[in-house]
Amino acid sequence: MKKYLGFAFVALGIALLLTGYIYANVVLNIESTPPTPPVFTSILPANGAVYPQTIIVKAVVSDPDTGVKSVTVTIDTTAYTLTFIVDDIWKSATNPTLTLGSHTFSFTATNNVGLQSSVSGSFTVVDLNGDWYINDVLVTSATENIYLVSPTVAFKFVKTSAYPSDSQITVKVSEGTTTLLTLTNSATATWTGSYTFVGGKHTLTLKASDGTKDIIMSVLSIDFGSSPIIVPFSTILYGLGGTSILFGIVLLAIGKKLKAK
Repeated sequence: MKKYLGFAFVALGIALLLTGYIYANVVLNIESTPPTPPVFTSILPANGAVYPQTIIVKAVVSDPDTGVKSVTVTIDTTAYTLTFIVDDIWKSATNPTLTLGSHTFSFTATNNVGLQSSVSGSFTVVDLNGDWYINDVLVTSATENIYLVSPTVAFKFVKTSAYPSDSQITVKVSEGTTTLLTLTNSATATWTGSYTFVGGKHTLTLKASDGTKDIIMSVLSIDFGSSPIIVPFSTILYGLGGTSILFGIVLLAIGKKLKAK
């Protein structure tokens, strides 16, 4: 009996060893699809966009298969290596300052098995500059007080920079949060319009914008009435002196008349 029981345990042990060997060698990890290149969700700069001279360089890119290893961008002929920030965001350590005009870019992302994706395009750098005029008089300060007689006022903005194009610019006159007037692009680099105000004082904001930069003049007070009359102090003294002399003569005359009685 013991002999047969021993054989049974030996047979069971051999069976367990063989089973473990079989299972150890049939566990496979098979990937049915090859790794895919990284996918760009968004980029800065973007194709066809308009920016100021100093720009932010950033990309949102992911690769669910193997992860993103690196991201670079070439703007014109200068290459920048982006740094991973968080949540698939990669950003340049510096914000380059570019010349005015058109520029090209090409982003390239590489995953951990060496596959790459690229996104290319172009953008424009602008720097809006110009002058504001009220009734054809140049507004020389960012804040001014102006006195006018007629309540109908002519506004004009003249662009003095080559960029951006006229079609990218909007010019408005506002009072508080209310837009009173949107000027018309009446000639190359020139916007004009007029508005009739009610009497009294008005605080206006004159704003030309290309979407990236604003040129703002704040007219703190426009008084539609007579210009203030300023009387010199010397004139006041002369008037007081004459009045005093006249009053003295009257008193002397009264005194003589009383004495004669």
